[in-house]
Amino acid sequence: KRWHDKVTLSWVDPETGAPAVVTRDQLIVMALNIGNAGNAEKLAGGYKTTEAVMKADLDQHLKQEEWQFVQEVWDILDEFWPDASAMERRINGVEPEKVEARPVDTPYGQLRGGYYPVSYDPTRNLVIERNKAKEDGTFYNGVSRPNTRSGSLNERTDVELPIWLSMATIDKHIIEMAHDITHREPLMNAYKFLNDPRIVRDIREVLGTEIQKQLNPWLDHIAREWTTNTTGTAAMEKAISSLRANATFVGLAYRASTGILQVAGLSNSAEFV
Repeated sequence: KRWHDKVTLSWVDPETGAPAVVTRDQLIVMALNIGNAGNAEKLAGGYKTTEAVMKADLDQHLKQEEWQFVQEVWDILDEFWPDASAMERRINGVEPEKVEARPVDTPYGQLRGGYYPVSYDPTRNLVIERNKAKEDGTFYNGVSRPNTRSGSLNERTDVELPIWLSMATIDKHIIEMAHDITHREPLMNAYKFLNDPRIVRDIREVLGTEIQKQLNPWLDHIAREWTTNTTGTAAMEKAISSLRANATFVGLAYRASTGILQVAGLSNSAEFV
């Protein structure tokens, strides 16, 4: 509950022109962004202040257990690197350059530092909102191959936009990385298989053209599942999804007619198999 307490900082918020006021969890996100040189520079540049000023605020307000939490998050995110870099090497032949951690001195000792995903605040800059729409695949022309999100493996750019001070970045990144590592190669293989002219012809002959045309959108949906975990709507999406799933479960599982139909369908299934 203490993470929702308001903290007044020593630098001026460029949006309001008044001293910056953040919650304690936002303060921790600031700390998560100083574990490497690139993030720290973007954090300070986006809010028109300096790394030294922000670091002084963090040292003043964060407690020992909160600094410990920051290092533990860095360590967890670093666990994805071996699998992610190996996948890039298999697919593209080149291993991406790793973001190097840098030591962080705190009033309670030195931390190792670490990687944290750069995520910009779409509520503070219209350019971020526009780029986010493109990134999520909201608007695109023509047909593209289904692909999972792998932005954390791309080369970082030198921009000065306000970083999104939200804990949601942590689970969003973990979901994206896990999805990318487990799905990208199978999706590429499935796309190659399902778009082979011989397979397309056979599926159309047996199931029809309309069914065959649903396969690429189906792959694209699987590839873009991470887009449901975006800023501002994650909690609502989760609640609606749970409500829909539970309603469907009750409607099917506890209906006698459904059970009878399932049993009656065994003979048809056996004959088909």
